Amino acid sequence: MSDQGDFDGDNLSKSVLRELLGQSEIVSLSDARASHQFITSLSLHEIWQDLPGDPPQHSQFSLNSLNPTLLPKMVVMDVLGEGEDYRFRFYGSRHVAHFGGDLTGLTTSDVETANPATKVIRQLYDQVLATGDAAFFRLNYLNRTDVVKRATGVMMPLADSQGNITRLIGGMDWFRS
Repeated sequence: MSDQGDFDGDNLSKSVLRELLGQSEIVSLSDARASHQFITSLSLHEIWQDLPGDPPQHSQFSLNSLNPTLLPKMVVMDVLGEGEDYRFRFYGSRHVAHFGGDLTGLTTSDVETANPATKVIRQLYDQVLATGDAAFFRLNYLNRTDVVKRATGVMMPLADSQGNITRLIGGMDWFRS
């Protein structure tokens, strides 16, 4: 899917902005497959499904083996402790452009302090950690420059050799409503 842009939150009333702030919706795999808005997500999901293990082991996953067009839309998270927090290990350039900053090396707690709307994405990470399965989603949020963004994506778990989920990988596409 090509990037179709975003829209400026300045054109919306404060009440509408508050409603958009941090809204998310979990989407079934069949609904994701039926939508043109999940191109990146479905591509990554296929790669993830082809990896050995349930969930796949992170030792079997390499960013270097992916189609380079996917990398800017990807994120890789380290699970800290038993999910008390998550650290951005890799934050693709499209994420940087749409969020308004590079989060590589930061934790979700760091980001929530600056932008409380990001708590909604942390809930998604928690769900993936709890279920051990992929989660497709739609998301509305305000970026660091107060522009409303809409995105579709997927987050998927990766485990260590003992089967503990230690990483999450995902990808997103951004679009206009």
